[in-house]
Amino acid sequence: MKQTEPEFWVLEYVTITKDPRTGLVVAIGGTEKAADILQRTGGFLSVPGPRGDYHRLPHGLPVEQQRLKATTASHALLAAGHSVHLDPALNALATPDSEHDAALRYLAQLAERASAARTSSAVAEVLTEIAAPVNGLLPLTREVVVRGWIAASDLQRAAPGEEPEPLARLGDTASSLSQAAHVILRARNHAARAPQPAAPTPPPSNAQPRPPAAAEPGETHMANLADEYGTDVEIYIKALTTTIHADTPTGAPAKLHGLLEQLGLERHEYPTGAPLYIWHIVPEYLDADEQKRLATRAIPALLLAGYEVNCTPEVFDEAAYRQAVHDVRTRGARPAAHHPAPAGSPSRPAPARRTP
Repeated sequence: MKQTEPEFWVLEYVTITKDPRTGLVVAIGGTEKAADILQRTGGFLSVPGPRGDYHRLPHGLPVEQQRLKATTASHALLAAGHSVHLDPALNALATPDSEHDAALRYLAQLAERASAARTSSAVAEVLTEIAAPVNGLLPLTREVVVRGWIAASDLQRAAPGEEPEPLARLGDTASSLSQAAHVILRARNHAARAPQPAAPTPPPSNAQPRPPAAAEPGETHMANLADEYGTDVEIYIKALTTTIHADTPTGAPAKLHGLLEQLGLERHEYPTGAPLYIWHIVPEYLDADEQKRLATRAIPALLLAGYEVNCTPEVFDEAAYRQAVHDVRTRGARPAAHHPAPAGSPSRPAPARRTP
């Protein structure tokens, strides 16, 4: 019996993949029946190409929509007896290959959301994802850089201020990331406050406009950066003053207030007795440099207690903080609560340094 080679129907084989140059999801190959399935089940469009017609998804689809449509079309083709290769990155039913792949998809979605934004609030939402104080991409990236800097310094047994130049630059990079996050947050706040597109003007009404609510006599409005940024402690110089403030969120636990007082900061309340607002300041009888050092040395103890801390660049004292971190590494003791002495505590990441 004569053996014959198998016949391959190459045109019946359908490949669904993403074109790396344009970012479009394309389907190549297949019969007219396959083309019909692609168009009906996946929303693919027929487009003339240099080597004949091919199919692609419409421009501007979000990544998840691309994956869903490609997966739906591939399963419909398989059910109809067609041979299909679906790019694994487009398979919406597959478990992500790794957390790295999931992170890349998340970043791609953010870029698409930014491009598709039609209002200032939509832009603000994207910027919040990037620079939110606790879970934003930049603060989390800074956390990784800081931990890498501390680990590398430990492994090389480098004392504060004596790290090799590349490691010292790494510490500076962490500070730059913090400042970049603050710049983005300020842009986010500006975008969030920008006027939104005007709504259609309603028809005239005989109703009298309601006057704005008047403030009660003696009512006081106090800014709270910890509430605004979603952190536990915000250390900064109050505008138009030289006073270093440490803001805590509304309703912060008494334990946090007590720790700040133990670290040498003075508690203030408004109104006295039944306070609506509680904040702390560095004692003003200290000279300006010692005030900054005291505020900076408080940071490791706050981090050790599990609090999220941000400190502005004009307050943060690099040498004082490095010495505190060095004390943490060498002694591992809990901090002493007195003004001039550095507070020692187990090593924690360096704080964000941000200008409000």
